[in-house]
Amino acid sequence: MKNAVRYITLSLILVAGGSLSLLAGCDEGEDQPKSGTLEDKAALLADVRAAHAAEVDSHARYAACAARADEEGYARVAALFRAIARSEQVRAAAHAAVLTELEPGGQADARPRTPAVKSTVENMADALQSETLYRDKTYPRYVRDAFNCGEPNATRSMDTAQRAEVEIVRLLQAARDSMEGWKAAGTPFYVCPVCGLVSEQPVTQKCPACFTPCEKFEKVN
Repeated sequence: MKNAVRYITLSLILVAGGSLSLLAGCDEGEDQPKSGTLEDKAALLADVRAAHAAEVDSHARYAACAARADEEGYARVAALFRAIARSEQVRAAAHAAVLTELEPGGQADARPRTPAVKSTVENMADALQSETLYRDKTYPRYVRDAFNCGEPNATRSMDTAQRAEVEIVRLLQAARDSMEGWKAAGTPFYVCPVCGLVSEQPVTQKCPACFTPCEKFEKVN
């Protein structure tokens, strides 16, 4: 258990280091800008809307994939999909809050599209490809855009979302590499209700991504 928690913490330290390097490179080492250009702000607003819509879609997709995994006898994969679905829901809410801050009077009105559900093996491959893209490409760009606009809440929302992706990708890779071993129910997963971090072991202190107290984590079976 301790080794798993240490792995999560180390992974997040590594991605945090990458984020810090990225942010430092955004403005030649100066403090975070107080504001961006109108073009920058329009790009950020588009980023947040896209992130919110993607998380809303993903929540619905993972819930449907969990049901399919249960049908096909992949109990632990189903639990992982449900945990990721909850993570996506948490992050959608965080992005929605940022939207109302950036655009007073506006609404985060994204609605989920009907998910295309395949076999569990195919769903796993699709999920891993999508989450890896968000971890490595999409969220780093969103973090940079938010930082350049001088929007700390948007920056925080995007940065913690990227950190959550790190552990999600690791768990998906572990499941993909041992699908037969993930048929048994196994132990529950734990989801941070603030940033959406998913852990396969109980967090014993604070969330390593957003410092939410461990007792706030939600158990997902």
